[in-house]
Amino acid sequence: MHSIPLHILSLIVDELDILDDVKRLSLGNKSLRDAATSRLFRSIRITSSHSQAVVQRMRHFAPRYGHVVRHLTFELTFAPYRGHRGFVRYDSIGAHEILSASLAAVLQLLNNVLMLY
Repeated sequence: MHSIPLHILSLIVDELDILDDVKRLSLGNKSLRDAATSRLFRSIRITSSHSQAVVQRMRHFAPRYGHVVRHLTFELTFAPYRGHRGFVRYDSIGAHEILSASLAAVLQLLNNVLMLY
């Protein structure tokens, strides 16, 4: 495997239809993981009702894999107030501002996103 160039391995990975197969292949060795990374993280979906948790997760994720993300589905939901910082109270006046600030922070970290859902 070490003699096959990365771009050839990436082409092979792109031919796999099922994402679970790509994930399993990425566990084989470092070369396969490197080849599978762009496929595994090309499309990501973020869901949470805790805006600070989303931003924190993306700060950890973006430096390693943010450059390969092309499609982002962002589903921050309004949640009942939980009594501590970070949860978006759905009946608050500033809820949309909190959600838009979270979205802006994530998009700054993922500067290669082509499609946002």
